[in-house]
Amino acid sequence: MGDDTRRQKRRQKIAKNPKNVRFEDLRRLLEDYDFELKRSKGSHHSFVGYVGDEKTTVVIPYKRPLKEVYVKKVLAILDEIEPLDDDADELDEGETEDDE
Repeated sequence: MGDDTRRQKRRQKIAKNPKNVRFEDLRRLLEDYDFELKRSKGSHHSFVGYVGDEKTTVVIPYKRPLKEVYVKKVLAILDEIEPLDDDADELDEGETEDDE
């Protein structure tokens, strides 16, 4: 399974249940899209990345579980970078669209 497939599956899992997401999972998803943790002050963590040519900062408070609003904000930013491929979870490993 390639990195892109893992990234898509992780993103789909988070998108399906945005109310129950751990900080670590959202952090890994942001890092999959080349966002870097630039600063943490208190419980707030700032991630910096690029959406197109524009530098974007996302601030997420470290809480368990994360509030849904922060998860949805990250998902919206990632949709701007790469639209979510809804077919990725419908295809079994090794199966192609022609096999269906």
